[in-house]
Amino acid sequence: DKGGEVINIQTNPGRQPSDATVIDIFDEANAHCYLEKQGRSVEFFRNNLPGRDWVKLFMKRHPHLSIRFANNIKRARSTIDETVITQYVDNLSDLTKDVPPDRIYNYDETCMSDDSGWSKIICRRGCKYPERVINSTKSTVTVMLCGNAAGSSISPYIIYKAGHLWITWVGNGPMGTTYNRMLLLNGRLPRLAPSLGIPTSRPPPPTRLGVSLSS
Repeated sequence: DKGGEVINIQTNPGRQPSDATVIDIFDEANAHCYLEKQGRSVEFFRNNLPGRDWVKLFMKRHPHLSIRFANNIKRARSTIDETVITQYVDNLSDLTKDVPPDRIYNYDETCMSDDSGWSKIICRRGCKYPERVINSTKSTVTVMLCGNAAGSSISPYIIYKAGHLWITWVGNGPMGTTYNRMLLLNGRLPRLAPSLGIPTSRPPPPTRLGVSLSS
């Protein structure tokens, strides 16, 4: 059964094939492209394009595969392997050898998408983190976090991409949160609004509205 060869057409060239090698098999166009590159024509496929029934039979012929949801990552990140991480940790240990923990800060950003774009894929059973390499992304909200090795963290700083900062956007935030907005300039790069940081610790207490009754 040469159908298992289709699993290898999406192997990332930046890393060696492993159990995490996956393919979005439910996009039948992948199998179609593979057949076209191999110069093969399957008479059972209409226009040489397999259907969902073929996918079901493919899964039965390969019981070591399973269907999972994959996280989308960019190709540049997918090239990082264990060797690169080990070298980074070794270099970082030498640089911070005599530095106090409260002087060592690390910050990183993460994106939260309103549409994750997850899709079902076929991967080897036991794969913990199936990922799909994709360069296009949906609209996202970027969050940057910062803390030191002693366990302390810096209060959040939230920046909205808008011309105005509405009062409803600066409530119910974490303790010590600072808010700002990004000015939108015509044909120019956006920049932060000057002197517009609005620190807030917690939303103001609610006020009770009522009518004073007198006899």
